Amino acid sequence: MNNEDDPIIYIPHESLRHIFLSIEEFLQKENDPVPTYSLNREACEKVTGVLDRITHDYYLDFYDKAAYLFWQLAKDNTLTTAISA
Repeated sequence: MNNEDDPIIYIPHESLRHIFLSIEEFLQKENDPVPTYSLNREACEKVTGVLDRITHDYYLDFYDKAAYLFWQLAKDNTLTTAISA
């Protein structure tokens, strides 16, 4: 798991709701389709799981963690499917 020498600051699960609300507010201002992330429980659980896994030492540096995070969210369109949910 994350050790004290790790310079990366991880997103706590309780922050996801605020992040999703900020994205929704931004998209509303831009007149873009607004996904309902908070209503898509499966997507939220997947994001939480991915955020947990990137804290493990298996992903050695920032780039490994970022690549894994990007790949996991993009491969199933985890967040974009919230638009149609």
